[in-house]
Amino acid sequence: MNIYNPDQINVTEAAQERFADIVQSGGVSLSLKESGCTGYKYVWEEIENRPAGNHILEFDNWFLSIDNKSYNMLKGATIDLKHVNFGHELTVTSPQIEAQCGCGESVSFKQ
Repeated sequence: MNIYNPDQINVTEAAQERFADIVQSGGVSLSLKESGCTGYKYVWEEIENRPAGNHILEFDNWFLSIDNKSYNMLKGATIDLKHVNFGHELTVTSPQIEAQCGCGESVSFKQ
């Protein structure tokens, strides 16, 4: 059971299971890149090592690495795995998101 914590990034059990299935070894990096019509897009990458200075969330067989700038903007967010049509999609919901473009590719955050 997950307990929401507004001072960190939360990962649902469904998302944890999906990452555990796809990560061969190591972990996943999440960062925000300035892009799109609204401001930032999410960048997901599979990585082998824990980058020094990043926030690291440890799970059973993998880890999530988030750089400091992105972590500060994503604090309080929940990463979840949603069922859409015939597949799955990772979603990030956050109380700090101010706006999202119509296609869902980019977001802006409260300052």
